[in-house]
Amino acid sequence: MSLPRRILRAAVVFVVLVACAAGYMGYRIQSLPPTAPERLVREPSKALVVLAGASVTRGSMSQSYVELLEQQLGSRFQFANAGRNGDLAYNLAERLDPVVALRPDIVVLQIGTNDVNASLSPEAAASYQRLKKLPVLPTREFYRENLVRIVKRLRTDAQPRLAILSLPVMGEDLASVENAHVRDYNEVIREVAGAEGLTYLPLYESMAEVLEKTPSPHPTQPASSLIAKSMLKHYLLGRSYDAIGQGNGYQLLSDGIHLNSKGAALVADRIEAFLTAKTSKVFDLGHPLRPGDPSWNGPPGYQRTDLATVAKDGYAEGKFSALEHFGTHVDAPSHFAANGWTVDQIPVDRFHRPGVCINVEKQVETNVDYQVTVADIQAWEKANGPIEEGTIVLIATGWDTRWPDRARWLGETKGVKHYPGLSAEADAYLSRDRKVAAIGIDSPSIDFGPSTEFEAHQVSLGLNVYHIENAAHLVGLSARGFTVVVAPINLAGGSGGPARVFAVVD
Repeated sequence: MSLPRRILRAAVVFVVLVACAAGYMGYRIQSLPPTAPERLVREPSKALVVLAGASVTRGSMSQSYVELLEQQLGSRFQFANAGRNGDLAYNLAERLDPVVALRPDIVVLQIGTNDVNASLSPEAAASYQRLKKLPVLPTREFYRENLVRIVKRLRTDAQPRLAILSLPVMGEDLASVENAHVRDYNEVIREVAGAEGLTYLPLYESMAEVLEKTPSPHPTQPASSLIAKSMLKHYLLGRSYDAIGQGNGYQLLSDGIHLNSKGAALVADRIEAFLTAKTSKVFDLGHPLRPGDPSWNGPPGYQRTDLATVAKDGYAEGKFSALEHFGTHVDAPSHFAANGWTVDQIPVDRFHRPGVCINVEKQVETNVDYQVTVADIQAWEKANGPIEEGTIVLIATGWDTRWPDRARWLGETKGVKHYPGLSAEADAYLSRDRKVAAIGIDSPSIDFGPSTEFEAHQVSLGLNVYHIENAAHLVGLSARGFTVVVAPINLAGGSGGPARVFAVVD
């Protein structure tokens, strides 16, 4: 065989080998893990945890923290790996259907490193928009929008316990431009976690603490160059991510973005602490319905009749009737506003919101007709911080101790009822200025007893802010730091309905 033909054949063989190697490497990196939500078969005996994110979660380009969690907690929890390489928050929001279908008990989010990467230059933003089919150029606000979108979808359709990790370091120079961007995006995560009631897991802070104690030499090669070389070394030469990271001068990373075993252990430790923490405390904020309990106008507000019993029929069944505004109940906006939402039209996410409690028990002790003022609310905010948009505000008066004694509950004298409520101005301050989701109180009504025009009702219900009335046990709540869950009867066209109401304290 002539030399040129030998060279040509060798070249062809080399090209084929490179193509095969590239194909193998691409398959290993991009294939879904066996525990992807699309493939997972749920084990009913274990709590299901979905870990959702991008390549750090997927673990095919990084030491897998998901595998560490499976090793450490696999006897108690089943883990689903919802990581996809290269995803931004928008992409995760678009692929939640399989996650929701699993009805997970817990979801831990770790998403945003690619959003940060896209923010580093206009060229990077344009590249991500093209490759990841984004509807707009990725920005910090686009990231926030999609983070909120992810949380609301999960809350509405799956209702898991939720946590979110701060983004890991990018490179190990904490003074770099990249890490300044990471901190900026982590501020978004903190804000969203606070507003939406997620548990914030400080991963970046843990990594920074390690790096501050022992600074790294900071490789000069950009992460994009190191990633490709690291994948070749790992998949074709069999080198570990620890060895690759050490060769690149990293303590926690392998290539400037992805994790070595020490970095993965930090992630796993943060999640393990969250999963094994004591369960949340849940407080009942309502009265049970009983046939003899008082109604606003006097006639029975609730009746129940047995249709079958276990002793007689082998099973129990009954029928009941109740007034929409009886016991602990919700006032839908349509109660006073002609075009307001009926109870079934209130967006379900408004029934699960961060809560605050304003206690006016002392004022009510000296004035049963006390009306909460704007000054009361502003004094509370001065002590506890501003009331954020979308909050459920609960007013604790101590009046619930009078239930179900009708005379003491309504305080009626000469045809005039007497109990505490809110002034129209305070109601407007919460509804219009603070844009709260709902206002609740432990007295019979948002308006104080002597009211004949129901001014507070007119204001807040006209703004589609619903009410929780005749709540219970509000006096025992802290000023903030809890989540309110409201579950009214879902009456189509209803102007309200009896409700279970809970406070969840993590």
